[in-house]
Amino acid sequence: MSNTPAADALNPDDRAGQALAWMRRWSHWFRDTCTIDDLPHCDTRAMSVITSETSRLKRHQLFPPHSGSILDWLPDDLLAELVEEGCSAIAERGYQVDGKWNAEVGPVAESLLDLVDLPSVVRRVASIHVTQPHAATYIGYRDENDSLDFHVDAPGFGDVNLIICLNHDKPDPLGASETVFVTPEGLVRIASSRGSFILFDGVFTPHGRTPVRRGEQVVLLSLGFKVVQPKRAIRWDHLPIPEA
Repeated sequence: MSNTPAADALNPDDRAGQALAWMRRWSHWFRDTCTIDDLPHCDTRAMSVITSETSRLKRHQLFPPHSGSILDWLPDDLLAELVEEGCSAIAERGYQVDGKWNAEVGPVAESLLDLVDLPSVVRRVASIHVTQPHAATYIGYRDENDSLDFHVDAPGFGDVNLIICLNHDKPDPLGASETVFVTPEGLVRIASSRGSFILFDGVFTPHGRTPVRRGEQVVLLSLGFKVVQPKRAIRWDHLPIPEA
């Protein structure tokens, strides 16, 4: 039996409630249809179903996922300080959320706003205009089998998500944990390493992270941005919901 919310959960008078109910419906549907630790193969019914349903989200997506290196715009000394702060935060103050560890950011991460023009970085990569990041958190995968099932992000975190990899210890690079996106064409896997980044529309791009193996650890900094241009006016009660 599905755990998705009922259709009448989309209260037409509550925009925040509509957005949260819509996000939960899609996220629960993905978790009922496939799991991140047992990804469907390209010729299976499960793959056909999730790619077909995801195609209904594509026209609302601001841009497809981008990946690259932050070393072009983030000074080496600041990256080293972020690594130290992020790893310590996860180890000392981390709390579990949905199969991973989160921790509040500290003064080093907050200094990014003054030291790096992050909206310009987003504009160069994705050709969209965003505000300064209004949400941030450290994310860790530190214990064997820590993972994050497929989901879409709550709009409150931001229209655009920038994930910076601060550390990825890989005892065995083969089979290491990866970020996975669901697209109409299939699954897109993106490996991470210290200094790499992924920029994507988290609201309309289903994504997750495959389990870490024994001895493997990942620490990330996630930043959420609101879009200025192009303007995004969303009618949550008019958006597609999974039908399969």
